[in-house]
Amino acid sequence: MAPSAPEAEQLIPHRGRMRLVDRLLWMEGDRARIATAVRPDWPLCGPQGVPPLVLVEAVAQAAGLLMGHRKSQERLGGRGWLVGIKQASLASGPVPVGTALELDVEILHEVEQYVVFRGRARAGERVLAEVEIQTFQPAEMAAYVGEEREA
Repeated sequence: MAPSAPEAEQLIPHRGRMRLVDRLLWMEGDRARIATAVRPDWPLCGPQGVPPLVLVEAVAQAAGLLMGHRKSQERLGGRGWLVGIKQASLASGPVPVGTALELDVEILHEVEQYVVFRGRARAGERVLAEVEIQTFQPAEMAAYVGEEREA
């Protein structure tokens, strides 16, 4: 069974208005399809909807859901950071609130802790965003977050 929104929160760190993905529809190897819908509480949402730039983050979260699900199967951690946008092609104009989206992601390259993904955000047959992103996914997250610095 594909993870729902509460289960998705076990795989990615995003919560509340910052969680832009709802559920994993399917996953096969290094590819997945995630479903979501634009909500009025999404970041940068205005009266007309959200700018397509927000779809870059949605694709990044979809990639995180893919990696989190894959790593949970391998009993590894699944968190990381978006560190680069190699390429992006975005639709013009806002994406209205309530628009149902399908986010397709696939892993293009994996070298140690760096992973490159290709992603596409669609509303029906209309492609709203095509992106290629780079992520950093350390094996030990604690080494990068939550450590107190000595004064």
